[in-house]
Amino acid sequence: MLVFVPLWLFVATRSLSSCKQELSMMPFRSPLRKLVTFFQKSRDAWKQKCQQAKYELKLLKRRYANLQRSRDHWQQQFRQVEAQRQQLQTQVAVLSKERPALS
Repeated sequence: MLVFVPLWLFVATRSLSSCKQELSMMPFRSPLRKLVTFFQKSRDAWKQKCQQAKYELKLLKRRYANLQRSRDHWQQQFRQVEAQRQQLQTQVAVLSKERPALS
């Protein structure tokens, strides 16, 4: 039964000679030097992709916060204008009741 273990685990926990022995038993046909460069490029590409996703998420969170702030501002302004409109309507109603002859 074959067990696949990440390449970095070999390097981190074992000596170089034991690493080479265990890697020689793995089902890779390519030379170790090519595998190492391939895995490093793959890791670097994955890290870059992850960093880009984090950056985009940060931008989206910031944009959402700005939109939320703007929305709250306009809602507050609408409430103020609506209250002012209702106040003016009541004043108009009071004035029209006081002076029906002028209408």
